[in-house]
Parts: sequence; C-alpha cells; structure tokens
Amino acid sequence: MRFEVDDYGNVRRLKTRRLPLWRLLRLLSFLVLGLYLFKVAAFATLGESRFLLRSAELAEGSAWKRGIASLMQPDPLTESLAAQLRPLLKSR
Repeated sequence: MRFEVDDYGNVRRLKTRRLPLWRLLRLLSFLVLGLYLFKVAAFATLGESRFLLRSAELAEGSAWKRGIASLMQPDPLTESLAAQLRPLLKSR
C-alpha cells in the first residue's frame, strides 16, 4: 500500500491503480481481431492449398502447435473475407 501525508499532517492511503475491466476486454478484443485478420491475410496471400498444407505441418508438431493449427483452420467467414481481400493484394 502507498500512503501520502496531506497539508494538515493526516496520513491517507492512496487508491491503488487497477486496470478497469472494460480496458482489459477492449485489449483482448483487439488482440483477437488482429489475430483473425492475420489469419485472413495469410489465407488470401497463400491460397487455400498452401494454407492447408502449412496448417497440416503445424498439426504434426507439439501440443502448442497443434492448438494453433486447430485455430488456423479456415472457416466460411475467413474464406469469404480472403476472397474479397485477394484482389486488393494482387493489384500491387
């Protein structure tokens, strides 16, 4: 605990600084959104066959890599977003 002495000599306990729950939830939601956008960009860049091949390589690894491989499996939303993103990546 931290304390301070005011102008009158009274000792007061300072409030502890805590991270509010909404900030933590906002941070976690941005992290999840960023990882999902990374998945979409990787799917759009690599294409379906190379993306699935790399996911299969991850699935053969340790428990950590198997967990990542299960999260990286393409879902319908990923496929549709990657289809919309692919022309933007090819134009450059």
